[in-house]
Amino acid sequence: LLVSHVGAVGVIELARPEKFNCLSIAAYTALEQALTAFEKADSGVRAVLIRAQGKHFCTGADLAEFKSLRGDPAKLKHFIGFGHSVLRRLEASDLPVVAACQGLSLAGGSELMMACDVVFAARDARFGDQHGQYGLLPGWGGSQRIPRVAGLRRSLDLLFSARWIDADTAFQWGMVNYVVEPDKLGEAALEYCTRLT
Repeated sequence: LLVSHVGAVGVIELARPEKFNCLSIAAYTALEQALTAFEKADSGVRAVLIRAQGKHFCTGADLAEFKSLRGDPAKLKHFIGFGHSVLRRLEASDLPVVAACQGLSLAGGSELMMACDVVFAARDARFGDQHGQYGLLPGWGGSQRIPRVAGLRRSLDLLFSARWIDADTAFQWGMVNYVVEPDKLGEAALEYCTRLT
């Protein structure tokens, strides 16, 4: 992750575009540390923007790391539990957290996006939950967050089918707040965060 400030906006940027910004234990550790630093009273941060480099916001967990842990139940439990706890912490932050999503937001990337308070999506963005495709259940809160924002039947469909939906559908279902042209995504999300501060 890259962490920076733009005025009173704390910016957390996923910076593994070659891996589609997949989430590892190291990424979650850095995310938690950045949030802790931003929440300090003397940090000057009044809003947080989570964005990503490259073509995609986040395609979920780092599958290479996940596969390396499958033979060790204790380490696998930590991987899932730690990611879940960081997203719960993000969701409960006193600071407003805004996500700017381009390309794909899948599985853990969708869970990260839904833990944020407000979501901007590029018009060509796609959203979905891929866990069912691998015979897995969402481990970072997706089975709870998707129904809260999209409703039960839509959520079960996404979880069972592993299909993707486009940004306009995500907006209609309440999963995202704003749909903007791809070349305006960063500007629109940062302007919104600046207004909040």
